[in-house]
Amino acid sequence: MTAKKILVFATGTATAGGSGADNLIRRSKIDDLGIEIVGLVSNHPRGGVHQVAEKHGVPFHFFSSGTWTGEEYRQVFRKFRTIM
Repeated sequence: MTAKKILVFATGTATAGGSGADNLIRRSKIDDLGIEIVGLVSNHPRGGVHQVAEKHGVPFHFFSSGTWTGEEYRQVFRKFRTIM
């Protein structure tokens, strides 16, 4: 079975967080979940989610907008298009 490529959006905080993303990445590597986490996106540039991305070698994208419009989501997806 080919793993589905997943882009994870997570907020966390400026200094912590990302435990759900960390667990999902870890479990996807040791269990047969049928997914590959190809990127993490967070609204904190160096927060907990960024730390999780670095820990697992997963690409990270800082998403500063608080509006999260459809066009803003499309911009993020376009950034990750080459690895998805």
